[in-house]
This record gives sequence, C-alpha cells and structure tokens, in this order.
Amino acid sequence: MQVKQRLDALTSLRFFAAAMIVIYHSADLFGRGSNSNNYFLLGQAVSFFFVLSGFILAYVYPKLETWPEIKQFYRARIARIWPAQLASFLLACYLLSLSWDSKTALANIFMIHAWIPFQTYFFSYNSVSWSISTEIFFYLVFPFLIHQWDKTWLVKLLASGIIVILLIQVSDLLQLPNCCNPMKGITKEALLYIHPASRIFEFIFGMFIAAYLRKKIGCVQWAEFRASLYEIVAILLAGASMHFVSPLAIWVHTTRTSSGLSALSVWLVNSGSMFAFGFLIYIIAMGRGRVSAWLSHPLLVLLGEISFSVYLLHQILLNYYRANITFFPHLPNIFSLTIFWVILLLSSYLMWALIEMPSRRLILGRGQKKIHGTNVMQESWRSHLNLNRNTISASIVLTCLLTTIYYTMMIGSINSISPSDADIMTPKELKSVVGTRFGNLFALRGIKVEHKDDGLYIDLAWESLVEQKLTYSNSIHLTDANGNMLAQADYSQPMSRAKQKPGTIWKDSIFISKDKLKGGECKLAIALYRPNHLLPVDRGDRDWGNQRLLINLERSL
Repeated sequence: MQVKQRLDALTSLRFFAAAMIVIYHSADLFGRGSNSNNYFLLGQAVSFFFVLSGFILAYVYPKLETWPEIKQFYRARIARIWPAQLASFLLACYLLSLSWDSKTALANIFMIHAWIPFQTYFFSYNSVSWSISTEIFFYLVFPFLIHQWDKTWLVKLLASGIIVILLIQVSDLLQLPNCCNPMKGITKEALLYIHPASRIFEFIFGMFIAAYLRKKIGCVQWAEFRASLYEIVAILLAGASMHFVSPLAIWVHTTRTSSGLSALSVWLVNSGSMFAFGFLIYIIAMGRGRVSAWLSHPLLVLLGEISFSVYLLHQILLNYYRANITFFPHLPNIFSLTIFWVILLLSSYLMWALIEMPSRRLILGRGQKKIHGTNVMQESWRSHLNLNRNTISASIVLTCLLTTIYYTMMIGSINSISPSDADIMTPKELKSVVGTRFGNLFALRGIKVEHKDDGLYIDLAWESLVEQKLTYSNSIHLTDANGNMLAQADYSQPMSRAKQKPGTIWKDSIFISKDKLKGGECKLAIALYRPNHLLPVDRGDRDWGNQRLLINLERSL
C-alpha cells in the first residue's frame, strides 16, 4: 500500500510540473506577460522531470542484470513515450502546416533531435519534444548506469557533474553565444540546456535519491505531523530555489562576463534547482504526511497520468492560437485562458486514453499491465480501452467546443470592408504608407494605431491585388529607432476556404498587451512571409533588404 501511495503522489507532482511549463509558455498570450518568469523560473520544471525520471527508473529497476531484462526495459520505455511523441509530431505537422524536411523529421521520429546541438534540429516541429529526445538518451544508458550501482554510484555521480563543469568551461572558452538562434550555430543553451550530456547529471542525481530512499525508508519513523511539516518545507524550498536562482544567475552573469566565464549562469537558470527538486521527491516519496496523502487523490493522479500528453500538446495548441490569434473571438484574457486549459486537458485525456494506453498494451503485450504503478492506471486500463463513459463524454465535449470555435473563426475569418472604410480608418500622419505593395500580391490600404491603458491596438486594412488564397503570415514588430525588435505579434492571414478576388479588402485587428511593451517603441515594422520567403516592399522606409516596411509611430502615439 505504501508503494502505491508513493507512486501516486509522485505521479501527481508530474502534473504540477507540466502545468508550470504550460504557464511559462502561455504567459505572454493571456495577459500575464513574459515578466512572470522573473518571480519563479517555471521552465526549471523540466529539471524536475529529469530528476524524477532518474528516481523512478532506479526505484522500479534497481537491477538489470540480464539481456532479457534490459530488452524488456527498452521495450517498456519505448511503449511509454514513443506513441504519444509520434502522435504529437503528426499533429504539429498537420495543425501548424509545417513543411517536411527529411533529416529533421526523421530525427524527431526516432527521438534523437536533441542530440544534435543545432536549433534547426532540437526545436524543430514540436519544439518541447527536445526533452523527450534527451530522456531517450537517459533510457539508452540507464542499464549501464544501474549496473553495480552500489559500488559505482559515487564515480558516476561525480563524473556526470564534471561533464557539466567541462561543458561550461568549453562554452566560455569558445565564447559561444548565450541564446538559441538558428543563425548562430552551436550556443551555450544548446550545450547546457538541451544536450543530454549536460542534463544527465540531474538524471543520475535522481537515481542517487532513489537508492538513498531504499536504504532509509525502513529506518525512518516519522509521525504524520512531522512528515507533513517536512513535506511543506520541501515544497517551500523548491519554490524558494526557483525564485532565488534567477538573481543568482544574473549576479553570476554580470560578475563573470568580464572574465569570460558566464556560461555558469545558463546552467543555473535551467538546472539550478535540481537539488531542491531531489529533496522534494525524497520527502514526498516517503509517503508519511498529509501532503503526500492529498497528492494521492484519484483526480490528481489522473492529471498526473495525462501530464505527458499535456506537455506534448500544449505548445502545439499555443502556436496554433498565436498564429491565428486575430481570427479567434475577442474575449477577456481569463476566459481565453480557461478555454485553452479546457481544450488542453480534454485533448490530453483523450490522447492518454486512446493513444498512450492502447499503444502500450500493443507494444508490451497483454501480460505486462503490472508495469504501470498507479491505482488510476491499473483501474482504468481495461475500461478506457473499451471507450468508457468518461472517454466518450470527453470526446463529445471537446468536439462541440472545437466545432463552435472553428465556425466562429470561419464566419469572421474575412472581415471585409469597403475602400472608403479603409481610407477613413487611416489618420493623416500615416497616410503616406497607404498603397504600399508587398510583392505585387497585397497592398496596405489602411492603418490605425491606438495606445490605450491595457496596451496597443493596431488595425490594418489589406487589399488582395490578384485572385489568390490567403496563405501568408504577417510579421508585426514594434522596434526602436534602430530597428531592434522590442515586441512581436505575428499572425496568419485570414482562414478562408475560397480564393479572394482582386480588389477584396479586409481588416485585421492586432492587440499587444502593455506587459509586452518596453516603452522605447517608435516604429511599427510589417512584413509578409511564408517559410523561407519574404515578399518585397515597393516603397517607404524599409529594412531586411527592402522586405520589411517601417512606419514611424512617434506622432501617432
């Protein structure tokens, strides 16, 4: 019974970690702004997953001594993550209309794209899946790591830590750029954030926590009150670490940049809370307090079970919403956020019930159900395969919700306006840009920019110059006087089934919340593009090789 409680509580923690990552990635879309990450480094939840993964595997597989055992381990790991990874990859290709590139696509399908330290690989297609690729590397080497663990654990833990130190030194020695950028090749983040070599320290640390727990669990005699206090302290310590690591990383970066040793800050930002996470996992795994009992509630465990799908699907849904944001119904941020979470949870539940579990059964065989440790998984294994009431209900609700949103978008997809309306909307200080052509395909027929208390409202009137389907995306940037981007609100052209006739004029409405404004914006930059193709701009103030129109906003704002 204790083992089940421990597995259930840790499974629930996975959902909270996944939710932190979703909040981190969705903050700028729903009025929270990117500054929310200054309070807590929510992206460090990935580090929690890596530590927890090492813990769970070492706890479930304390020994792998024969080839049949190792083969079954690999089979179980593939069954656990590959079906959902493949499903999310295909969904990203379809929903986001991503172009096929054989090298990067195959790297994604075989889950090795994070092993290649170039952004065009590890952030390709469904970008968050880089961590799944890193996990695959951990799974591959786990049988070698667990071999004679009791005798070699210290060497393996120290060696993985030394690898991190060496990568930090190499990154600084080569003066690699900090941030991931497809134009900069290998970066510090590629080596210290993405690559398995730098993250295996967290995985092995999780293995160490599991081995230590096995030795101590029979000796620990905590009363419920004492255990509950430890659990609360462990949670607060993890939160404090995620908060204070940020200023520590900033201090390290500012004090060590002059000496060429700033890469440590990159590691701290992404992995600096690993020790606090390990302590949290150890305390909750004891399963002696009220917090771990609360985490074992079936509803929370179910959320933990679907957390893998939550993690894989959320970025796809966010990117789709971001690309088509001007064509969704304009709702208050709290309503939009609520709808997003409902869609995400329903979609994740269905992918877990209809793809993850059936695929595991198919790959593992009927006799391997015992490999799944939580009560929720064991109780619902058969019923979900038979499409129980919950699965059918979730499918109906999700279908109705998506259908309503889709037809709302299609009805309002082409916001047609007359030429006179387009002319009237443009103030006199912006009249000079009216008529600007983009590749002889589109003309900018009107523009209006309003600064209000909650942010910046931009209306753009476009005219189609030829008969065509609207397949381009609009790049909308706010820049400083030198053209440096300060805020961004890219979106796709209206979703329309039919070709638009020459002379068709429509209005796009863009909103940039005040959280995304930095205060130095003085130009609006507009470009029209498809993958690897920008339309030339025929006149006016331009950059990007005459492919981005620059509009001076100082007078209009």
